Formats: sequence, C-alpha cells, structure tokens
Amino acid sequence: MRVVVDAQILRRRIDALLRYLALLRPFAAVERALFAADAPQHHLAERYLHLAAECAIDIANHLISDAGFEAPDTYRAAFEILARHGVVSADLAARLQRWAGFRNILVHAYLDVDHGLAHDAITRDLRDLEELAAVAAERL
Repeated sequence: MRVVVDAQILRRRIDALLRYLALLRPFAAVERALFAADAPQHHLAERYLHLAAECAIDIANHLISDAGFEAPDTYRAAFEILARHGVVSADLAARLQRWAGFRNILVHAYLDVDHGLAHDAITRDLRDLEELAAVAAERL
C-alpha cells in the first residue's frame, strides 16, 4: 500500500471528522420532533454536520490529489473519482455524494433546512462518514 505524501494533513482531517461525529452522537438521543423544534439545538447540530461534511470532502480531495487522480469539478465528483479508482466502494461513494449535497443545503439553503432531515442524518447516516475516515486512516 502506498503511503500518503502529507500524512499530517490527512490525519488532522480524520481526527476533526471523528471529533465532529462524537459531538453529533448525543443529538440522536433527542426525539426528532423536539430536535426540529429546538432552534439552538438543531442549529448547533447542523453546524457540526456541515463541518463533518467539509472534513469528508477535504479527505476525498486529499486522497485524490495524493494519488494523482483527475481533479473533481464538484464535491460529489470527488467521491465518484474515489470509487472509480477503487479507493471506496460505489455504494459508499453514492452515500457520500448525498453528504456533499446535504453540505450544499446547509451552506446555501440554510433558511430552508428541514431540521427533521438533519436529525435523520444524525441517527442513520453518520456511519458513512465513519467508513470514509476508516478508509483514509488505512492510507496513513
């Protein structure tokens, strides 16, 4: 297995992603409707979701750059490129592409975020980001 050129950069992104995931887990214990109705709670959680998605995108782009793969033209494309080159499975890439789309909603459509969907992401989809962190950690 090839070792990444700048392991420190990749390690910092992985560590940050894992920290954000740890901060998000307690929100899963909150009932969905209560979470959606509590602005301070869902806004904080959505910021952590945004930062976790940013870490995932940074990790993907680091892996792409390090391997010399073609440059992505969108955040979603970064995960597609990783799948095409066998770094992640096609299934994981598809799930991570949804994270890229969710990141865009959190950043650009923040006035219209469905807070219940944010709760769903916390309760059902954090494992996608954990899987990416594990794949990236294997490359260190």
